[in-house]
Amino acid sequence: MANELWKNEKTWKTIRESYRLMKMLEAGFRTQFVQGAYAECWVAWKLYKARYDIRFHPKGCDVSINAANPEQSVRFEIKHSEDNKDRYENGHGYSSWRISKPQVEKGKFDICLLLTDSLRGDEPDAAYVFTREEIANTIPIFDEGERLDYYLWYSEYFEEIRKKAQWMNKAANSLVESLNKNPYKFERRWQMILDGKLQDALRSRAS
Repeated sequence: MANELWKNEKTWKTIRESYRLMKMLEAGFRTQFVQGAYAECWVAWKLYKARYDIRFHPKGCDVSINAANPEQSVRFEIKHSEDNKDRYENGHGYSSWRISKPQVEKGKFDICLLLTDSLRGDEPDAAYVFTREEIANTIPIFDEGERLDYYLWYSEYFEEIRKKAQWMNKAANSLVESLNKNPYKFERRWQMILDGKLQDALRSRAS
């Protein structure tokens, strides 16, 4: 029964509240594990409520949607970014996600779901859906000639931040520009998935 607790709405809400309190204490806690657990439980619960056949933490990815035909099963990699939009008062003004190069290039997932979260509401502020192929078609971050991980970021102050920070400008690849130009396109895919239109969401990558 313990491994089915993610199906209970109370589970992700409890983990979310723990994460929020740890952040408020500003005691230097390593919160990334609680942050990741909350995001993964929330996504699994949302997909479960949408009546998908879910496997939580299957080998090699965070969550998977299973189908009668194994070739139609879909694996999710889930990333969460605390979204502090106030760039003047203790904020940086952007949300960012680092995606492991081996995960992308070895085909460890089919969809990467990126969550932005101000921790002000009951659930994340936004969920963006990208296919692994879209991420793989961008250029990984380079450092002194070494190919590092893939990197995506979003900001309401996109042009301002990319002009101020050489690092952010370097990471503003074509996919990042597309996300910042039309975030609704990537949010809509998540809603399509929750509406039972998984294959339509996957096909929308070409639009």
